[in-house]
Amino acid sequence: MNNDVFFNNENEENEDKSVLDNNIVETLDIIDDSNNNDSVEVNEEKNSNNNDLMPVENNISDDSNNKSILYKCNDCNLIYSKTGENKECIYCGKNNLSVIDNNIDDIPYIIPFKIDKDKAIDTYKNYFKFNSLVPSIFKKKSTISSISKIYVAAELYDVNVAGNISFFGGDKNNGSNNNTDVKKYDVKNTVNFDFKNMIGCCNSKITNDKFSSINDYDFEQIQQFDSNIINDDTSIVYSDLSPMDVSNNVSNTVMDYSLSVIKKNINHQIKKLRENKLAVNFSNNKNILVPLYLLNINYNDNNYTYLMNGQTGKVNFSIVYGKKELIITSIILFILIFFISVLFVYFI
Repeated sequence: MNNDVFFNNENEENEDKSVLDNNIVETLDIIDDSNNNDSVEVNEEKNSNNNDLMPVENNISDDSNNKSILYKCNDCNLIYSKTGENKECIYCGKNNLSVIDNNIDDIPYIIPFKIDKDKAIDTYKNYFKFNSLVPSIFKKKSTISSISKIYVAAELYDVNVAGNISFFGGDKNNGSNNNTDVKKYDVKNTVNFDFKNMIGCCNSKITNDKFSSINDYDFEQIQQFDSNIINDDTSIVYSDLSPMDVSNNVSNTVMDYSLSVIKKNINHQIKKLRENKLAVNFSNNKNILVPLYLLNINYNDNNYTYLMNGQTGKVNFSIVYGKKELIITSIILFILIFFISVLFVYFI
């Protein structure tokens, strides 16, 4: 995780007090506890500036090429704004858009782009350069030209994870008659983790896993929103998730990370969660626009999404090998090997 993380807890066992990820110091306190409860309490302290994005569809037409227009795709339900006429959805590529009332308040904060579109295109091309197994749809000029420069709505939080959590610990020892003995321990941890600048994407088209994989934003570059930052080739993708959905995604991320840090510091071979009474609390949330390059490719009824962080250039993209391309490549390789073998036999 690329966020600033701090926590403190106490230890009565001979554990190493070690520094994890440069900013984390972890210690453990072992006491008896045998309850089994995996529940996690989530408490939110939210600002009142969350936008309720429920525009009403209508038949508005706008001939102005200089005005930001709010679109809704009737196929994939993406809601986004863009300056001037837009015929195809920036996500699914379908020509089934409606213009809707632009009654959405400006999102107050933004991180500007630092990576230009040419860089995003060149990076995408490098994924299949000299690779004959990639399906042709990934290489088409029309596909490459569909890479969209977008700002996507997100929420930024400070998060605290605190409370008690216990594990069953065990160490295996080889006993007599080749039997394995297990020495058992009850391990209880009292923790208090503070996470700074945890961010969650507000649009379901960009999954939490994909968004987290490219999330290395420099939050020192946040500035007040200015419409002059938005160029004609840039879209703003708005929220289709509730504030609770977004905070739950962030809560799951920090909880998983907290558990991994705690387990790492338990010096036993067996580490099984017994009771989880950690509470997750949110504060200082901000609505923010973050820069991304987005390309969604539908191949064999599966979506393959190319995502690039528009500030740092970090990429998430998984390509697939096509069956037709595999067959053609196999035939070519067979012919080449056969031809080389014949030449070898003839000249030897």
